[in-house]
Amino acid sequence: MSDTRTRSHHPGRTIAIIAAMLMVLLGLTVLVWRLNLGLPGEIISLTIGATKAILVAWYFMNVRRAPATIRLAVLAGYFWLALLLLGTASDYLTRYR
Repeated sequence: MSDTRTRSHHPGRTIAIIAAMLMVLLGLTVLVWRLNLGLPGEIISLTIGATKAILVAWYFMNVRRAPATIRLAVLAGYFWLALLLLGTASDYLTRYR
């Protein structure tokens, strides 16, 4: 009988590809920071950060193999985070005008 606790759900190649993608996205984040693009740079950085969070949740937290209720909870969490960021951005953009 095989022990499922010792087996990995991800082959090594998939983990390496996702880790490489995360490192590339990290490099893009640093590049955007170094270019100092202002508001577009902030939007690009938030998009890159959201992409990294989705990759981590989908592959390393096994959301793709989770039941539908867990996926719905994760989706609701990201939706709520988007609403909070949108509210913060609208407050920031309209405060000193």
